[in-house]
Amino acid sequence: MYEIVHWMRWPLEIAVNCDDMHDPVCASLDEVRENIDRLDRALVPLLLERRGYVRAAAAFKTDAAHVAAPDRVERVVAHVRALATEAGGSPDFIEHLYRGMIATYIADELRLWEAERG
Repeated sequence: MYEIVHWMRWPLEIAVNCDDMHDPVCASLDEVRENIDRLDRALVPLLLERRGYVRAAAAFKTDAAHVAAPDRVERVVAHVRALATEAGGSPDFIEHLYRGMIATYIADELRLWEAERG
């Protein structure tokens, strides 16, 4: 089974394999939501830790173009696609998710970079 996922403002459509090994079996919607909440409790601290490192990188960047670091973005995307493949998941889904996340981190880092130099 495949479904189309639209996320954020991107027109990108990603076919997500809903039958892969990462589709849990739950007995109720409450159980699904409890597990999503459990995962969010684990993910949020990690995302905030990642934000700290991204913001720390701003101190080492000499101009706004270095903040965006498009070459680094592509290396990160290639890396997480490989991680998704190794984990038996959809590299396309993970790429789409990471590109949105990276764009948010870059905007945050740029605001910090400008505030520190402005």
